[in-house]
This record gives sequence, structure tokens and C-alpha cells, in this order.
Amino acid sequence: MTEKKYLKSLNWFRGIAIIFVFLSHVPKGEINGITANFLHSFFGNGTFYFVFISGYLFWHLKDRFEYIGYIKNKIKNVILPYLFVLTPVLILYGILEVNLDTPNEVLFSGLLIKNGLIWHLLVGGMAANPPLWFIPMIIIFFITSPIIYSLSESKYFNILLLITIVFSILSFRPDTLQYPLYSYFHFYGVYLFGIFCKKNERLVFYHSKKIALISFFSYFAFVIIDVNYGVFGSGAPKFAPMFTDGMSLIYINYNQIQKLFGAVFFLSFLFYIENKNELNIIALDTCAKYSFGIFFIHYYWIVILRNLFNGTHLSYIIISIVGFMASLISLYIFKGIVARMKLDSRIFVGC
Repeated sequence: MTEKKYLKSLNWFRGIAIIFVFLSHVPKGEINGITANFLHSFFGNGTFYFVFISGYLFWHLKDRFEYIGYIKNKIKNVILPYLFVLTPVLILYGILEVNLDTPNEVLFSGLLIKNGLIWHLLVGGMAANPPLWFIPMIIIFFITSPIIYSLSESKYFNILLLITIVFSILSFRPDTLQYPLYSYFHFYGVYLFGIFCKKNERLVFYHSKKIALISFFSYFAFVIIDVNYGVFGSGAPKFAPMFTDGMSLIYINYNQIQKLFGAVFFLSFLFYIENKNELNIIALDTCAKYSFGIFFIHYYWIVILRNLFNGTHLSYIIISIVGFMASLISLYIFKGIVARMKLDSRIFVGC
């Protein structure tokens, strides 16, 4: 296997990941019982896949790593669109006194004080755009990338990976999503696992069919376990209850284990598809191309459609299909308008 600078399979995986993220945020409407639990378990925590892919790509491009250039690129493609997408809505919410789960009058009364405008930007989207909690966390990964690089080169990498993965499956995402530094440590092992898989790419590639088969059954086994025994889902009031309340099987993050096998399955299966067939999966390529843009704006479409269709039996399906297509189409139109103005759309919406 020769080293490739562009991996179609990883691009397809990114397309799948944004679909998972989108569907995890669609309200379940009148769906309940085992179906709702399955949808929550299977599509929830799509963040895992994005963090995994980020770690994989970081090591894939390690030979081109130069810290200043790396940070400049992230400012342009991640931080600026985050500010452009979130800040106007936060300001609008403050003007209209929309509930942000905080005293509204505080939004404009200070900078770094808790519940102030800058504080909201530092911790994520809050009620204005909750999925954007991911950005402050991933920025910490960007900032600490030289440390991650050095640790990944060290002989202790595998030990560190094991320790951080164990912490990852014994901890949960905070329920309020206001703790970027904690989320960073919660997903640290996932990022390192992406690096690990890139380091062992040849093994995964040459045994992709066998690995895909094994990981597929393991993946769905933990889906079933999580649906039946997962207690906290994607968030928990106590982030690491096993460390505070004592040893108990209910405090294992089964969804995190499920997604670990899911990452291996999608990676190996898509490797297999890429190796066996000279084809382009246009739908996934398109989703991947617009993935960051969809991530930044999709929640706004979900809110609009939820208010239109909430309470109907078809609300989950309608919002899923219409909302995703609306996100894609609006991004396509926006990119066309910005291109005519000779501006870079990545600065505004990340794609």
C-alpha cells in the first residue's frame, strides 16, 4: 500500500459523520420507547466520529505540520466561521431577551464574566446553537497540537492511549456542555485513537474485510447493550460517576464503546470499498464537502422545522430529510453569492 495524500474512504466517513451529527439533534417528536432509545443510541454522540477523524487526519498530514501555519488555517476555517455563525444570533437573543438559560440582561453587561457575550463564545453555542459546544473543545486540541504530536511520537504513546481510552469510557459528556476543557479530556483518547489507526493504517487496509466484519458485530452488540443498559446517554450531571460513586457497571459509557467499534467498522469497511472499487460515492462526497457548513448552520434549520412540524407523527422524518436538504441547498446558494463577491465562503460558514 502506498501512502496517499487524499483518502476517498476518509472523506466518505466524514460524510457519514455529519449525517450522524445532524440526526442526533433532530427532535424525536412522538417517537418513544425502544425506537427512541435506539435512535438516541445509534445516532447520538456523532462527535466521537469527528474527533476520531480529526486525530486520523492530523497524523495523516503530520509531515506537513507547522504550528503557526496550522493555527492560521484553523482560525480561517474553524474559528472565524464559528464567530460569524454564532455571534449575531447571541446578540439577537440578547436584544429580544430570548432565554439562554441565563439572566438575559447579563449578556451585554460584561466581557469575560460568566453569562456575558464573550463567555458564551468561549463555552459554545448554549441555547442559541447547542451543537457548537464542540468548537471551543476542538480549539484546545488545535492549541495543544505540538504536545499531542510529541506524545504520539514517544514510546509511551500506546500506554497513554490505553489510559485515556479507559477514562473516555468511564466518563460522560457534561449535561450542560459548558466545560470545553473537561470535554477535551473526555475525548482525548478518541483523538489519540484516530492517530493510532492512522499509524496502523496498513494493518487496517490489508485486513479491512475481516476487521470490518468483526467490528460490525461488536458495534451492534454495544448498540443493544447501550439501548438496554445505558443510563446517562450523551450527558451526565456527574461527569465521571464511577470515580465518585463507586464501581458499578451502570456507570460505563457503553455508547462510547459502541462508537469506538463504529469508527473501526466505518474506517475498515470504507477502506475495503475504496480498494475493491474505483468509484465515487457522490452523496457522501457532497456531505463531506459541506460537512463543516452543515455543522455550523443545521441547528437553525432544525429549530425552524421543529416549530412548523412539532407534534406530528412524521416530524422526525420530515425534519431529518427537509432539514438536511435545506442545510445543503442554503449553503450552496450562499457559496454562490459569496463567490460572486470574490470572497471565501470558508471564512463565513466553514465550507
